[in-house]
Amino acid sequence: MELSEQTISTEIASLLPENLVRLHKALPFDLEGEVMSVAMADLLNLLALESMRLVTGLQIKPFFAPEEDVLLATNQLFDGRVAAYKAIEDTTGMAQDDADGVTVRDLERMVEDAPG
Repeated sequence: MELSEQTISTEIASLLPENLVRLHKALPFDLEGEVMSVAMADLLNLLALESMRLVTGLQIKPFFAPEEDVLLATNQLFDGRVAAYKAIEDTTGMAQDDADGVTVRDLERMVEDAPG
């Protein structure tokens, strides 16, 4: 299967914990009912298949994908998520200016109290 041609939603990818995805080099890419389709380099890794089934409670339908493709797609999905969380964290950090100790709420009050 060509992972580069698949659109993998973060919702589907996150059906498995990131550590399990990276450990088994197995990335979920589709869910139909109770069957999760997973791209993986080693289709004969019965331990990986069983652990994915136990963690999700779903049937696992494995598809072969080259290891490099699985790793690239995994990095794009999970590293992108980390970058998004970091961006949110950074903007949340903007709510308080550490140097002056002025919060966004303080600024709002100043605007409300300003002569108009």
